[in-house]
Amino acid sequence: MKRNKGKMRAIVMAILVLAILVSGCGKKATPEALLKDIAAKMKDVESTSTNMLLEIAVSAEGEAVELKMDIDSDAVMKTAESYAKGNVDVNMLGMKNAIELELYQVVEDGKYVNYAGILGQWGRQELDEKPQITTELFDEFGKAFAEFQLNKNLVKVNGKECFELKGDVSSAVVSYMMYSDLSKEMGLEEYFDEDELEDMKIPCTLAIYKKDVLPAQITLDMKGMFDSMSGMEEVDVDKCSLVVTYNEYNKVGKIEVPEEVLEEAGGVDAYDGLDGFTDSGLSVEPAAPSSELGKDWTSFTVQIDDKVLSLPFAFSELEALGFKLDDRDITEDYILNPKDSEFVFLTDSRENEIGIAITNNSGEAKKILECEVTEVSVDRWGIEGGLSVLLPGGIYIGMPKDEALAVYDKYDEFYDGTYSENYGWWTDDDTYASCSVNIDKETGRVDDISIGW
Repeated sequence: MKRNKGKMRAIVMAILVLAILVSGCGKKATPEALLKDIAAKMKDVESTSTNMLLEIAVSAEGEAVELKMDIDSDAVMKTAESYAKGNVDVNMLGMKNAIELELYQVVEDGKYVNYAGILGQWGRQELDEKPQITTELFDEFGKAFAEFQLNKNLVKVNGKECFELKGDVSSAVVSYMMYSDLSKEMGLEEYFDEDELEDMKIPCTLAIYKKDVLPAQITLDMKGMFDSMSGMEEVDVDKCSLVVTYNEYNKVGKIEVPEEVLEEAGGVDAYDGLDGFTDSGLSVEPAAPSSELGKDWTSFTVQIDDKVLSLPFAFSELEALGFKLDDRDITEDYILNPKDSEFVFLTDSRENEIGIAITNNSGEAKKILECEVTEVSVDRWGIEGGLSVLLPGGIYIGMPKDEALAVYDKYDEFYDGTYSENYGWWTDDDTYASCSVNIDKETGRVDDISIGW
């Protein structure tokens, strides 16, 4: 399990990118005629309202990862402005996480700006160029549908009669997705061999509204695509399906960002380094390491403000520090079965936030707060209220990269992302014990830390 945690993270990232790319997207009814009409009519579409449902399930060395993304979105074709809202549910390494997402893409002073809200926290990012128009991507799909077979029977989407085409999307579409600007920015193309893309096929079903001759639903079975990813030799892809449903056309008004979002984002770039950092470190300096804090991560100690805790420990230890369960997803009455874990968030009166894993290490079912804390995690946003969290050896949010990596022996795992680098350490036994340090590339400082027992 522990050797594949980074690989699982890469899988999820790749699938999310594919989802973003695809979701943006009177004569005799033959595949050729239908697709020709669609291509022509899509050029006159002013806006779309869609739903994207992505479901994946992968496993490696007996450990499973399941992900479900359910996103509703509105998009205006001419301006390329859009709004999206939904949920991402992840069941990974025995822990379940529910993530709320909300996104605005608008034009401000002639520039495209993204406002991204994750778990209620907002950030702002300016784009260098105009985003890709969704109909252009559909044009690329249309070119690949020439050999599709028309179902003799009509199907229904949103209660409306539809033609249905089935076939394989050719490598032209795969290549378009892999080598688009967004894929390159996310580093997705590195997972595929260019020669493999030449022969790659993706089973696809396209439903077309009979009355309007416009796309109703696109279904892609991408299981085989991920089987072809480099570095996936030890990973079994059990399911990977994407369904994009076009609910309405030409009903979206102007996309406007609410005042409260503008105020909370505060003009801060969502990807522009670590807020609150100065040349000397954090605007709020971390607490001095206690003599009780271990030197190596295998001590499984963590210091919160001036208090040193040793994993695993009782939840009451965090309550004594003023932390309470954020019960938006899980309440205090939630029951954990033996050996099960859940990842939850805690907040304090200063509006600091930490993430913890709670595990039932007993032989009987218990309420979640009666179980033990087995992991502590915090990122740069979680300490904005002045919280200090130290890993063994004194690693803290805002610590320079070179200093942080000098604390422990050489890392066991390295993940190179677009905006950050992640370094991981594991024990040699088959446990969940691990330590993770994430580095923001722009600032060269630690922006996320975690330790688990």
